[in-house]
Amino acid sequence: PLTTPPTTAATSPTGYSASSLSSFSKTRNARHQANSNMAGPSITSLRSRTSSHWASAKMADLPQLRATFRGFRRRFALRLLARSVRARHVLSGSKLIVAAHPDDETFGTGGLIAASRSIDSEEPNAKQQVNIIFLTSGDDSHRGCCDISRVELGAKREATAGRVSHLLGMTEHDLYFMREPDGHLPHPGESGFERISLRLAELISEIAPEQVFTHHPLDGRSDHLAAEELTRSALNQSKLETTLFHYCVWFWFSIPLRKALSADWRHAFLLNISAVHGTKKQAIQTYLGDLAPCGNPYCGILPHGFTRAFRWKNELFFRVPRDRW
Repeated sequence: PLTTPPTTAATSPTGYSASSLSSFSKTRNARHQANSNMAGPSITSLRSRTSSHWASAKMADLPQLRATFRGFRRRFALRLLARSVRARHVLSGSKLIVAAHPDDETFGTGGLIAASRSIDSEEPNAKQQVNIIFLTSGDDSHRGCCDISRVELGAKREATAGRVSHLLGMTEHDLYFMREPDGHLPHPGESGFERISLRLAELISEIAPEQVFTHHPLDGRSDHLAAEELTRSALNQSKLETTLFHYCVWFWFSIPLRKALSADWRHAFLLNISAVHGTKKQAIQTYLGDLAPCGNPYCGILPHGFTRAFRWKNELFFRVPRDRW
């Protein structure tokens, strides 16, 4: 007799039954949903949040970014100008650095000092005499910061200058501290200018250097400009036969480019300090790493980006013609 064949479930081309595939699909969807719930926000949501976070961060940092860009543009332009001037080796002869505050001598002439005093110098006149006159002790660098006294702050900054002098190849006996009021050095015609100028002239005559280095008049700080004016006045009173040079500190950070073009680039020269750049970096770090009880350096908080200019392995100087004294 004819028999009815057994009923078989419909199969897919893969060999699995439709019911098996349906069950597998439901299980997979359930697992996917569970994993999605455990994973948290979606990729789209994360991207949206990240974009929003970076947008707000960029808006908050916009002034800082602009300042950084302006600083980079200024340094780049000034270095292009500086590269157009002639290069020089370490100048032979005894040197005197006149600085408004402890640390100015290192930022502006640290390489010059170290190269002049280096035992391993290849220059014919190694270990040339270098002296530094600090017009102030920098005792106003924590104004509005903490309650450290000006006497204590000045003493700390002088002590740091002494340690830095050893790094640069000098001794404390090569340093002179005039201890004039920080932040209030007088300009010509102001009270105290003639008195300080006379004191400085006496020191310069005692030291009798062959070369004198002081701040560039475009350095952008009142005390630095006053230091340059006092130095010229003192040299005229001392009647010494010497050569005057300007060095740069804030020149790299704050001078408008239009003013930089007015500098006397005809008498400028670059000093390559590659051989002693590491020593200069160590000296700068000594100033920045000597912290007061408030946690800030004794030399004060320097603006963001200020020290970047001194990563350059050159120092810029301007010789001052005698008829401009």
